[in-house]
Amino acid sequence: MPTIVNVTERPQEKKLAKDRKIRTSFALFIAIQIGVCVVLIIRGFSGLNWVPLVLAGVGITVGVLNYVILRRVFKAVEADCDLLTEENRALLERGAEIQQALAEQEEREEQLQQALEIAEIQKSMQEHASRRFQSLFEGLPVGAITFDNEGTIFEANPKMSELVGVPGHYAVLHPLAKGLRCEDKPELISEILETVFEKGEMMSYDHSFELEGGERSITLKFFPLRNRDGDILGGIACGLDITDELQAKQKIESMAALQSAVLDAAEYSIVWADQDCKIIGMNAAAEQMLGYDSDDCIGIKTLADFHPPTEMFLRQAEIEAKLGEDLDGVLDVFHHMISQENVSESEWQYLRSDEDTIDVNLSLTALRSEDENVLGYLTVAKNITEQKAIAERLKMLSMVAEQSLNSVLILDASGHILFANPAFTSMTGFGVDEVIGTTPFMFRIGDETDSDEKGAFNETIRRQNEKRGELQMVRPNGESYWSRITITPVRSENGICTHIVVIEDDVTDQKEAQLQIAESEARFRDVVESAGEYIWEVDKDFRFIFVSSKVEDVLGYTPDEMLGHSPLDYIEKAEVRNVQNLIAGSVLDNEPLRNLVLNSHGKFGQQVWQKMNAIPVFDADGELRGFRGTGLDITEQKFAEEALAAANQRVKRILESINDSFYSLDSSGRYTYVNSSAAKNSGVEPGALIGTNVWEGMPEDFWEPVRRLFERVKESGETENLEFMYPPSGSWLDFRAYANQDGGISVFYQDISTRKDTERQIEDQMARLNEAYLQMEIQQSQLQKANEKLMNLASTDGLTGLKNHKTFQEFLADKMAVADRAGISIGVSLMDVDKFKLFNDGFGHLAGDEVLKRVAQTLQKCVQEPHFVARYGGEEFVIVGVGLTEDGMFELAEDCRISLEEQEWPHRQVTASFGVSMYTPEVETRAELIDRADKALYVAKEEGRNRVKRWSDMADKKAA
Repeated sequence: MPTIVNVTERPQEKKLAKDRKIRTSFALFIAIQIGVCVVLIIRGFSGLNWVPLVLAGVGITVGVLNYVILRRVFKAVEADCDLLTEENRALLERGAEIQQALAEQEEREEQLQQALEIAEIQKSMQEHASRRFQSLFEGLPVGAITFDNEGTIFEANPKMSELVGVPGHYAVLHPLAKGLRCEDKPELISEILETVFEKGEMMSYDHSFELEGGERSITLKFFPLRNRDGDILGGIACGLDITDELQAKQKIESMAALQSAVLDAAEYSIVWADQDCKIIGMNAAAEQMLGYDSDDCIGIKTLADFHPPTEMFLRQAEIEAKLGEDLDGVLDVFHHMISQENVSESEWQYLRSDEDTIDVNLSLTALRSEDENVLGYLTVAKNITEQKAIAERLKMLSMVAEQSLNSVLILDASGHILFANPAFTSMTGFGVDEVIGTTPFMFRIGDETDSDEKGAFNETIRRQNEKRGELQMVRPNGESYWSRITITPVRSENGICTHIVVIEDDVTDQKEAQLQIAESEARFRDVVESAGEYIWEVDKDFRFIFVSSKVEDVLGYTPDEMLGHSPLDYIEKAEVRNVQNLIAGSVLDNEPLRNLVLNSHGKFGQQVWQKMNAIPVFDADGELRGFRGTGLDITEQKFAEEALAAANQRVKRILESINDSFYSLDSSGRYTYVNSSAAKNSGVEPGALIGTNVWEGMPEDFWEPVRRLFERVKESGETENLEFMYPPSGSWLDFRAYANQDGGISVFYQDISTRKDTERQIEDQMARLNEAYLQMEIQQSQLQKANEKLMNLASTDGLTGLKNHKTFQEFLADKMAVADRAGISIGVSLMDVDKFKLFNDGFGHLAGDEVLKRVAQTLQKCVQEPHFVARYGGEEFVIVGVGLTEDGMFELAEDCRISLEEQEWPHRQVTASFGVSMYTPEVETRAELIDRADKALYVAKEEGRNRVKRWSDMADKKAA
């Protein structure tokens, strides 16, 4: 910003320079006028021509008037300069005072800049803590992002970028909707922000979207991030890919539909009922076997309605005799049979709708919940009317049904399948006809099957031994599953193996659960290790019995070096008693130790700050077995917090020491800090303003410019200044607003009324100076116009209006100098009106003057810039060609000659002769160049006039 001294000195220096220039120009102009007048007087008396004498008189008159006018102007200007000098001296003194004030203000601004730099350091430390916090997510197998209460993403780990297909640099500092590919769901984003920041609760959401590889589905969980005081600092979102799970679910639903189709296609009658034996479903085979439509049975009939009353009566009587007590009804027959065994298979009779009966092999199975409560019944019946004669096989099948809960295979002694029950078909997907005569495992082997375990099962069958185990096998559609297999040989009374029974149970869900548990445990270990924490366990004496390898990065000790030692051995002695009390309280209250910050020392004596979390472990009798927990190195964070606290204190001291008023506002316009100067101006204590809204104390309309200033700074993030007149007191305030990274602003303001008064005084003085200079500029303009008019009179021929001989000589000299420097070509054509003296003598001088005027007009039309035409004297004219070759100069002269010849002239035809010469290296002076043109003109007249001759042609002839 320029100082006041510079502002007031410049006009004075400029004015003095202009005065010197005007005086010099005036003296030069007077000298030129005197010279011109002397020349005109001499030519007038020597030629007895009155025109030069008149021009000399006019020049003398104009000179006298100029002298009188300029002398008055100079006196007025000198008086103004004296007055302005005094005023300027006062302004210089005032400017020095203002400059001193500005220097003090610059010093204060430097202090403020230092405060802002410290604040930036504080922000940088906060960002460092944020980056450290973000590093915890880098190695997680789940996606993670953090966001603020406006839905802006601040961190995103690589896994989240991989899940949603949005690179981290496209997600960070962009809206949450963009980072999660849900721009078309603004209501969802609003619900997330409301749940996390207003309600402080967790929210789950399953989200599906299209990627290049196909559709992807992820499950997202949003929850608030809180500090130690429980305040919500931001939000965290974690995402997990559930595409495979959803596809598996869809596959299960498809399989359910397939199973329904299989049930309908099964040859066995399948009927399922609720726990009251009322029919809730039946397959197509059951409808065909019983002769009923399912709509006539579901919710209407019971299982007993499908059997002859006599059969139900006999079975009821048999059970009552066995139990020695009466049953409540025939339906209790089914309840009793299920209570005895989970699967009951025996020979029954079905009563068809047409009153016919058929013999069936009926399997009755209880449908149970996870807690083994009976939810209903499943009956599977096979029409055995035609096969009843095969009693032995039916007996064998009955035995298998009694021993098996799920899939049953009956093998002969050589290990080939004789029978497979429907549960086997349902579980494996293979039909009975497909497996009869084969070995149990040859058709269900895949790439994932353990060949050693399969060989062990085949060897067991070959040796006719017993074996239990698990084997991964494959269904016909390529789907793999886990089966728990029991192999039991059936021997005769003499010990000979007659059959082998293979019972299988689908344990895929249990196996996957075990694998997921193992994977989860491994994932937990990886997450903890990648997060920088080490895991430890102590016994009841609080001595290490396990420490993970990560402890070496924290304390420098290996796990083996720490085993048998107590965690208390590694902390400062002054803190041991307090930690012991916390441990005792944790045991008594059976509560975990959370976020325990310990000042520890490492193997090499280094100070290490740790954050411990631990839970007490008790045995079945409630006795303490020890503690399990984790330790995290927070040394850098602790040092950063201490440095941040010190920086905050320094910033506060600086802000309290400055004279400017300062306060900070959050994004909602509430005070977060007020220095003593600002509080004093508000008339309250600083603490009374914290948390209140800045506009509550400034409701008047005249504060609207300040309000708009704050809004612009928050929106643009750019620093802005505003000079504001406070109407109640009439004082001027200077506001400077800076954007904060948290969405708020910081504001400095001071009273600048004194400076504004000084600026107004300076503006008034400058206005008066400008007015004086304007008057002088007007007078100088008038003088310049008069000078230009006089100069034009001196350089112009009075009769023809062309430039005169003197101006031609000056132009030619200037162009010859340019030609010497730049190498451009210069040519001269001297022209003479043919037999002009005879014209004057015959028609009079007035007619001759008209001819000369018309010749001049013709030449002006033909000769355009940058070329030049002038009256050389009498009836002679001269043309200077710039940048033309000799041929071009000849053509220009020829054009002028033809233009004169083709015109209609009064009295008689007028023609002209031209002589052309070029400025070449052998031409040394203007006089020589003009003389050559004059000689060529003379030859043109000698050869008959009305023609153009070149000097070079004459020179060539002489040389020849």
